[in-house]
Amino acid sequence: MKSSVAGYGQIVLLHAAGCILPVSQLQNLPKELGLRHRAALGIAQETDAKVIIVSEERGKISYAHEGVIYPNVSAEELRTYLVGNKQTEVKAPIM
Repeated sequence: MKSSVAGYGQIVLLHAAGCILPVSQLQNLPKELGLRHRAALGIAQETDAKVIIVSEERGKISYAHEGVIYPNVSAEELRTYLVGNKQTEVKAPIM
């Protein structure tokens, strides 16, 4: 598989083993946010991507953008963010 950086407006779905992703080194992330969340935050810190994280274990949705992660948002909050192109203020972000 060819490796490249996603360009503007592209959607990238990562559901594969063996991918090497940038991982955030922030120390203040809650322990319940695992490697998937750290990788999503790392992508959001290094690119302008809007990164959506779905927890298979807990069924929770989070998103990351511009180096900030917004954990456990509702489907409506995510929709508002994606359609309105702005961060929702309902949940406290983790920076």
